[in-house]
Amino acid sequence: MVTLSSLTFDPDGYIEIEPLSDTDYGALVRRVNRVATLDGGVAINNFGLTDADRTVRIAFMRTAELDRLTDRLFRLYAFACLVMDDGVYRVALESRILDGAECRLSLLIVERLNVA
Repeated sequence: MVTLSSLTFDPDGYIEIEPLSDTDYGALVRRVNRVATLDGGVAINNFGLTDADRTVRIAFMRTAELDRLTDRLFRLYAFACLVMDDGVYRVALESRILDGAECRLSLLIVERLNVA
């Protein structure tokens, strides 16, 4: 179960979602690059890991109520709070796609709100 809510108080700004198995919680990717050097070696720059590089794509079954709540959240707010098993995040609401019986949300993580 994941939850998505407005960052400020809003009685209709809270959604509990039962994600489908094809939900993508975003890979943990380090900011690393490799540059070839003239002597045949490489230079590696590793600037660490940040949750802000993750994109979360949540797929779930549609209901009339979930359609109404997600539509409202996306129309009224640019950012929201996402609670998943691994933490609490502030996210940018990127897209909402209704596809038959499914809904897919794309959320860009801005920052982690809880201490890991």
